[in-house]
Amino acid sequence: MSEAATPDQASFEPVEHESQRPACSIDMSADDACSVSSADALDVGVTKTRKGLAIDLNTVDDKLKKRLIKNRLSAERSRLKKNATMQSLKEENDMLREQNAQMVAQMERMAAKLAAHGLCLD
Repeated sequence: MSEAATPDQASFEPVEHESQRPACSIDMSADDACSVSSADALDVGVTKTRKGLAIDLNTVDDKLKKRLIKNRLSAERSRLKKNATMQSLKEENDMLREQNAQMVAQMERMAAKLAAHGLCLD
């Protein structure tokens, strides 16, 4: 039997399988639309992540870099706008719930006064 090599003795060479390479790359068409195409994504600095494509801006051409930066800024503006809208809606919701509670309390007081005089709202 042969002895197993220890980690510092072993010679590990990376084996690249077609299934391990991300099957995506950025391709710009005449319409300025980004599309995912071939398996040579590592050549243009594109890696597939849990959230989508991560693109290294240092390795792409200027036109694509400008488009990607514009898109990221637009996405950030959209997130900020959404957060502001959600905050505004939450504040409005809280105010309306408070007004509703006050009106319900007022209705109960009015119903109690009417009941004290022998009248009812029904």
